Amino acid sequence: MMRKPMVRCLLLILLCGCRHSPTGPLVNDPREYRWTLDTLLLDPVQYPGDPQILMESIWGTADNLYAVGHGWGSAGTMWHFDGKQWSNVRLGSFEAGAIPAPFDLDDIDGLGADDIFAVGERWGPTIYGTSFIIHYDGKLWTEQQTPGGNRLMSVWVNSPSDAWACGLNGTLLHYNGTEWRKDSVSIATAVGSFFYLSSIVRTPSNEMFMLGSAYEVMPGNLLKWTYYFFRREAELWTLVDTFVREPWEELGKWGTEKLTVLPSGTMYSVDMYGVFQWNGERWINRYQYLYTTTAVFGTGDDNLFVTGGHGLLAHYDGVNWFEYTHLAQQNVKYAGGWADENQAFVLGWVDGWKTIVLRGR
Repeated sequence: MMRKPMVRCLLLILLCGCRHSPTGPLVNDPREYRWTLDTLLLDPVQYPGDPQILMESIWGTADNLYAVGHGWGSAGTMWHFDGKQWSNVRLGSFEAGAIPAPFDLDDIDGLGADDIFAVGERWGPTIYGTSFIIHYDGKLWTEQQTPGGNRLMSVWVNSPSDAWACGLNGTLLHYNGTEWRKDSVSIATAVGSFFYLSSIVRTPSNEMFMLGSAYEVMPGNLLKWTYYFFRREAELWTLVDTFVREPWEELGKWGTEKLTVLPSGTMYSVDMYGVFQWNGERWINRYQYLYTTTAVFGTGDDNLFVTGGHGLLAHYDGVNWFEYTHLAQQNVKYAGGWADENQAFVLGWVDGWKTIVLRGR
């Protein structure tokens, strides 16, 4: 790991890839944070060459953070922050871990230091992979048995006996405290289209929501997308709304890739075209960007952050948006992060190959 001070550091990015992040009065003005930069580097002796590390999701507390994503070779990777430094968590058998490779990791969520789930895919036998879930009990990461399905893109943990994961080909799994079982949504899609569930959350008012997408190939190899917004009611998933995005269209009714619930209870959605807020009845567009937006996070509705491509870091204070152009680099894609009222961590991809972590305090 390589650390260096980050110059011109005036701000904060208060993130919440950790969806159960605590909230409270801000200790410092978020826009006056000082920043340091960590580069996640593997041991060059054990990992010769220039291994790729792209972290997708981050969860935990300020002195016990976990980040997961795509790593060296054909295996997912996990890194841990203990309050002082980042270190590689040796999960796979190829690095003296207990979990057979190959696998990949997409998302992480938990209830505390001894009850954490991470999800993704075990590679093969198809391009969609098979569902893959690991659990941490405070001592050891172990693989959990799943009832089938394909790559998992999102996990949400409500309690020790209630967790959900969703992914490709409509894969939807529920954990009852003992085992993972299949669940499903009932939706009609066009013949030949590909359907997946990309994000699942629960609000403090105990409402559960989920995003779905389906695409079909049109003449000229153009893609026609149909998007779905689900709510769980009376033990069933029901369709709240849907819309179609033609190949030439951009902004839709909501952000179609990822849901985020702030500690304040407000739910946001994001995709490459912008950020939307759910008001209980409909989605309201809150932010648009020339390039790709990747994540929305924060500690409250007046302390909201957005990351994106071309070095986008932006903050909303309840009145206006501010883009941190002095932290923007064209070759960096900020992919998400985590924050509490004291500090913030931001994941960044450099040239689509390396992961940096910004820490603001």
